Amino acid sequence: MIKSFVSLLRKKIFFYNPSKANIVIFGSFVKNFSFGKNISYLLIDNQIYFFVLFKSFFKHFLNRKFNSLNDCYFYELIMHVSPKLAIGNEINQNIFKFKRFFPEKISIGYQIVYWSNIHKFFINHNFGNKKNYACDYFLIFNKRSIKYLNFIKTKFIVTGSIKNNFNLINNRKKNYDLLLISDYREPGNLKLRDKLSLKVRANYYKYSSKLLSYIKEFAKKNELKICVALASSRNEKKHYNFLKKEIIFYKKYLGDYIAGNEPAHILASKSKMVISFWSTLGFELLAQKKRVLFLSPKFTDFWDKFPSINGFNWSQELDQEKILKKISNNFLKSEKQWLQQTKKLRSSIIHFDPNNTILKNIIRDNI
Repeated sequence: MIKSFVSLLRKKIFFYNPSKANIVIFGSFVKNFSFGKNISYLLIDNQIYFFVLFKSFFKHFLNRKFNSLNDCYFYELIMHVSPKLAIGNEINQNIFKFKRFFPEKISIGYQIVYWSNIHKFFINHNFGNKKNYACDYFLIFNKRSIKYLNFIKTKFIVTGSIKNNFNLINNRKKNYDLLLISDYREPGNLKLRDKLSLKVRANYYKYSSKLLSYIKEFAKKNELKICVALASSRNEKKHYNFLKKEIIFYKKYLGDYIAGNEPAHILASKSKMVISFWSTLGFELLAQKKRVLFLSPKFTDFWDKFPSINGFNWSQELDQEKILKKISNNFLKSEKQWLQQTKKLRSSIIHFDPNNTILKNIIRDNI
């Protein structure tokens, strides 16, 4: 109980009660979304409502109905807000707790990770015995995602990435020639234990340094301006606090570059071409028909995102000459030619539903 109390107090404390709402949303969510008029929502992320906590403390102490103070607080908070519906992703997992505690209410889960064979350890680590995971709907990137999430008792619906569907790329003045989507991680924060994950960690920096040196050569030869969308600047990564180390890493192998200080989808709209390595964000941008080149060396057979070793806008090799040629081909193609040659991959990776019409229809039908 003391452990639960301490973990709750680490969050931001509000000394007022939350308002009633039609919808609760668990975890971080995109800022520029709207579910329509007369639909209210409460975002439950990293905050604690003191008076709800105070009430929960005494209820938990007196009747022990719940296994932990955290669970008791969660129940009392939802009872107070009285939503008809909840939304949350598979990593946050509160959407599953919501369904267990309030089976009569509508629960909508949505995919946030582009799961593949390489994530098997993470799936086992995050979901344990894979029991007691259920919600009414679960919105997925593509049909292939069911292979990794089939332990969830739900109705799967292909919508693409909910975050990407709200973060629309608009036409803007092109300030950068190349945008690199960083997926840098500080090794000490990854907590990897299985052999596959340790192999991934060991090879990541070796392969990344080579790829960055090739990109540096191409940019220098063609006098291109490079921007990097830093992983450490994303809201869900800021608590890892590796900004300085990430900046140094790119400076060492890429040389001169601009560290982006805007959200990645805005930086992408200001760039002529995006280069992605192993980031889900690269696939999301491709779904919006953004010019994206994937340089993703296949250092394990578990990396199974692409249909073959090489394609027009992806490479899973480290051959310098081939990679430089691939960067050039993708950068110089006309928009019409590039879209035509990437059509098949684009349609198979992540579905795109601009402004989340599918999600909004589900909400409209259940509010």
